Amino acid sequence: SPETSFIHLLCAMCTDIFFLMDDSGSIINEEFSDMQKFIIEFLHTFRIGPDHVRMGLVKYSNSPSLEFDLTQHSDAKTMEKVVKDIIHKGGGTNTGKALSSMKGHFENAKKSRGYKVSEYLIVITDGKSQDKVKIPAEELRTQDVIIYAIGVINFLYSGRLHFMAHIIEIIRGEDREEDHKLFQKHRLDVYTYSIFLYRTHKASTFTFSEVHSLKCTWKTTLTSICFSSTACKDTQGDIFFLTDSSQSISEEGFQKMKDFTKSFISKSSIGQDKVHIGVMQYSTNTRLEFDLTTHYNLEGMLNTIDDMTPIKTRTHTGRAITEVSQYFDAARGRRPGVKQWLVVMTDGKSRDSVKEPAQALRAKGVVIYAIGVDKANSSKLSDISGPSSQRFFIENTFDGFKELGTKLALKFCEKGKRGCFNPSKKVRILRKKLEF
Repeated sequence: SPETSFIHLLCAMCTDIFFLMDDSGSIINEEFSDMQKFIIEFLHTFRIGPDHVRMGLVKYSNSPSLEFDLTQHSDAKTMEKVVKDIIHKGGGTNTGKALSSMKGHFENAKKSRGYKVSEYLIVITDGKSQDKVKIPAEELRTQDVIIYAIGVINFLYSGRLHFMAHIIEIIRGEDREEDHKLFQKHRLDVYTYSIFLYRTHKASTFTFSEVHSLKCTWKTTLTSICFSSTACKDTQGDIFFLTDSSQSISEEGFQKMKDFTKSFISKSSIGQDKVHIGVMQYSTNTRLEFDLTTHYNLEGMLNTIDDMTPIKTRTHTGRAITEVSQYFDAARGRRPGVKQWLVVMTDGKSRDSVKEPAQALRAKGVVIYAIGVDKANSSKLSDISGPSSQRFFIENTFDGFKELGTKLALKFCEKGKRGCFNPSKKVRILRKKLEF
């Protein structure tokens, strides 16, 4: 669907996004506040940075006014403060003039980025423009800018139904009676305020019946759709998680590893002919939680991981790698022609050698990733993951763990299925560096 395609590209973590925010007099203060909240929620969904997602904001009434461009802020917290401090001034509604002004901003974006990425303009408005929007919107699309129009409607003010024609004109230059009927059907939704998202690219769009359920939960929708079974339905892989639960691991560190595992598998397409997952924890000895053939449903895996308690003895990572290697044999669940991965989560402070067991497992064709917690020993992690420095990671923050889980899940999806999403050139370079 258009929505899924849009989110897949954003999940590639390398794109430029501008918001064009209606500041006219037809916007009441409560609506303006809703716009601000939506933008803030949106920007916290992604990894903001000069080499990742860049965001800018222009507000407009009689004329457009740049609040911040794509290069001005490199973190979400700073952007949030700027968005919160925007003052609603009112005025006319010259959406066409504002759209025309965006051409220069996107031209500057290409120059400052230095390479081509997907570009998006998200127009947030509630009323009919006092000037023409069709030609300026078409000109932006010829620059390969994908436009989304979001209508913020206060249902207590029934006279605002004229916004519908304006939104559809931005989308494709036409008005459809059936869209009006669908809107009327859903306008008495339990939410006083609803946000309707439309795709403005070529001839495709959403109808109100398709998007009314989005309401204000788009942040959750982004994450779930990005890794839905539809997105990665053909992905296959055998993945084992080996979790250090020795006495050197803090309670917080152990919980991070559990949350990471749950987050990763929740983003995978679990099934008998799809992704198989196994989990083992270890200390002096190992404890198998479930192997590759135990669960073919997500719920069973998540419940088992929730119930995991640490062993809390000494750290013997080498022994654990040797022990888990048997589960990559055909007799224990390995599937022919399917890629195998082992994800080792540890602080790296092993009392035995990890290099030889890890080498033996890699010789069987298993790709090993090492993730460090609690001030991990990087040299030990490198011994586990092998010669590629891009296969071990050290993350000390909860947010860092979440981001890493997303990145690895995306890369697994991309490698396990042909063309899971359409990554930018930058993402393709990253894939080569990771050496799957």
